[in-house]
Amino acid sequence: MKKSRKVPDGSRGKFRIVKDGLCHHAPWDQEKTHDESYKCDKHYENSIGIYTRSLFFLRPLKDILKLDKPVADFPGDKTLWPNYFADRNTEILQEELNSHGYRSNSFINKHDGKHVLFLGCSYTWGSGLFIEETWPKIVYNNISNNEKLSGYFNMAYPGDSVFSQVSNAFKYFKNFGNPQVIFFNVPDLNRFYGYSKTSKSIVKILTEQNDNGLISFLAGQYYYMLEQYCNANNIQLFSFSWSYENKEIKNAGIEDSKTFYKINIKDLFHFTKQYKKDHHGEDALELARDNAHLGRSDHAYWAKFITEKYRESQ
Repeated sequence: MKKSRKVPDGSRGKFRIVKDGLCHHAPWDQEKTHDESYKCDKHYENSIGIYTRSLFFLRPLKDILKLDKPVADFPGDKTLWPNYFADRNTEILQEELNSHGYRSNSFINKHDGKHVLFLGCSYTWGSGLFIEETWPKIVYNNISNNEKLSGYFNMAYPGDSVFSQVSNAFKYFKNFGNPQVIFFNVPDLNRFYGYSKTSKSIVKILTEQNDNGLISFLAGQYYYMLEQYCNANNIQLFSFSWSYENKEIKNAGIEDSKTFYKINIKDLFHFTKQYKKDHHGEDALELARDNAHLGRSDHAYWAKFITEKYRESQ
């Protein structure tokens, strides 16, 4: 019998929007109408068949995008976060955030040791988990056991797309130098930018998975540009995706890249099953503590998987 597994949709926070107008709340046994979820989340609107999320930025998104340095949606001072975002990120400590708003060491432009950078969305930011439980920190610790690293630099952010991560990566290169290694947990490809008639501003959008052929194509081109830059500058790029059942990653051409490593679902199931058995009684094994993202067992697998790919290349 074919194994199946329900996966929370981390790209939409706690809600997965479907075409019938219902928002399915993790762990998938509750439903809220679109109006009810709007009251809870305050950031969804339906416009011409495209679901958009307009975050409460302290400054307009278009102003953030114009900056020549990478800046997160919200500042590194947790007291300035809106309540809904703070409530979803209770595991994050103030001292874990840098001045650019990322869950990372302070960015520097002089590196003593190998310069490693992590890219991704909420799964690389580590939503619902303590930092030592997240796959990038595990990878960082694995490598630092044998090599001197210049610091833990993580530019991932919840809700980020391939577009925002790649464009911010180039801003990072300009300001803080080229890393020697990049680890990229590729978000699903239904994320882009749009214009909200309600807020009259640029917003992040989430499209229906089956309706985003053009966006997926463009995301693939962005990934290609990052890959070519890495090739030209002797940067090792190691990519995979938490969205391992997403056909758009293959359709976009990313899966065929030599820098992308496809997860073996059977291996993932075996590993996570054993991990949960070995850590029986502990929390956040299947789901993270926000009940919206995959938990520690998946993070442990991703870390093991991509660390092995890195070591094989050395």
